[in-house]
Amino acid sequence: MAACYVHGETKKAYERIFYTPKSALSAVFPYASRIEPKSAIFTHHQQDQIEAELGMKIDFQDINIHTAYNNQGQENGRAYILNELGKHYPITLIVKILPEGVVGDVKVMAYRERVGGQIRKKRFLNQFMGKSADATLRVNQDIDGITGATISSWSVSKAVKKALVIHKWLSM
Repeated sequence: MAACYVHGETKKAYERIFYTPKSALSAVFPYASRIEPKSAIFTHHQQDQIEAELGMKIDFQDINIHTAYNNQGQENGRAYILNELGKHYPITLIVKILPEGVVGDVKVMAYRERVGGQIRKKRFLNQFMGKSADATLRVNQDIDGITGATISSWSVSKAVKKALVIHKWLSM
């Protein structure tokens, strides 16, 4: 399950793996006839624009995109697997973006902190559905955080916002 680790990290004592990359893709695209992976490398201009829109640096210059297609060959959406730092360790998520540029699904693939695993609950993750890159996605503004999982709530919000903004700039 090395695909969920960042920069060769080893397993953490509290790590819980909920989805492998393959099972996560199946979960967010249950009816896809095919899913094609592709690696995208940002130009310096794209990276600058993404960072300006996010208001933060991104720590990577390329990303793997998984595009799903239906039986007629039409795109069903794209999925981005991202790691976002929680309190101490990265949280691995998959974010499905629909062709119209809004969130279609979010799943926590791996959680490595001792507390805060409530971010996996549908009640929390459903808040992101239908959000676009224009949404603020800030805890206590348009996202209700989880008591006891404050940092993890912010981390999931940041990861979803990153996926939306990256999707927007790569779709231009």
